[in-house]
Amino acid sequence: SKNDNHGTVIMEPGTVEETAREIAALGGTGVAVICDHSDDDQVRALFHRIAAEQDGRLDILINNAFRLPPGGVDVLYQKFWEQGPDVWDTLHTVGLRSHFVASCYAMPLLLKQSSTSTSRQQQQRQYLPRPLIGMVSSFGGLCYTFNTAYGVGKAGVDRLVKDMAVETREHDIAVVSFWPGVVNTERT
Repeated sequence: SKNDNHGTVIMEPGTVEETAREIAALGGTGVAVICDHSDDDQVRALFHRIAAEQDGRLDILINNAFRLPPGGVDVLYQKFWEQGPDVWDTLHTVGLRSHFVASCYAMPLLLKQSSTSTSRQQQQRQYLPRPLIGMVSSFGGLCYTFNTAYGVGKAGVDRLVKDMAVETREHDIAVVSFWPGVVNTERT
């Protein structure tokens, strides 16, 4: 979002505020929160906040965190030996690893909503047939796209989904991967 010359906040397409507003318009509860997914303490605090403010309720987690390496888009087109290990770390810390971390912190809340739970929240469940973890990935996990680190990261996200789905199946929690193409966000 940004301010106009009169102090009014203008919602831009792809912002967390716009997403929260769209969720609310559809009858859900969307809360706009900025979180640095390279900082586990911020991620942990976010899920503590959700637990406190939403009475422990979380129905859907969508992992869409991604960080361009220093140097921006141009670096994505370099060969792995030109990028060096810092690009690998950047793409996999906010991306693959951050998807795993957020999912770990979300699971206690999602388990309360699952059909195998006997909690009060699960008994009052009205909207979804079951909780969902969605991860934004890319066809780049199947074929060469941009560079080695990017492809391995996206393949890792898709494998993370497959293995998490096995582990959450007995709790009736769905884990899926989405390949939407370019996702418009305030950072795109």
